[in-house]
Amino acid sequence: TVLLFSLTTNLIVLLAGFTASETQNSKIFLTDDEKQALVWLDANTDWSTVVLSSPELGMFIPGWAGTRVVYGHPFETIHALDKKIQIEKFYSESNTHSDYQRFFIDNQVKYVFWGPRERILTNRIRPDFPDCHTCYSNKTVEILTCQ
Repeated sequence: TVLLFSLTTNLIVLLAGFTASETQNSKIFLTDDEKQALVWLDANTDWSTVVLSSPELGMFIPGWAGTRVVYGHPFETIHALDKKIQIEKFYSESNTHSDYQRFFIDNQVKYVFWGPRERILTNRIRPDFPDCHTCYSNKTVEILTCQ
């Protein structure tokens, strides 16, 4: 029975991988523009830099760019649920300039990643983040540096 259970588990894992690959599931695949932006982050930042992104993309950034994120993997982020809720509110609600500034200071944010995943959270155009300017962009991704 143990052998049968082990084989069944392995089969399920393999099938899940094939299904995710076939559908290009965004939880395990990056777009080309996201990859290019992460390569830029890797070349222009260091491990102490904090990047704000969507919770989904936050799981990719540390591995691809070697930087820290406000929210990354749920088991590796301190107060993960609170951070995830804060980020989702940050992107989905209209905030004042002082709200944005307070969020950036409280979380030591140096860069904001603005791409397809972040747009899904906002359902709107990129907010005018105070004291931030574009330092990288491609067709679908913009990275802003914030003071």
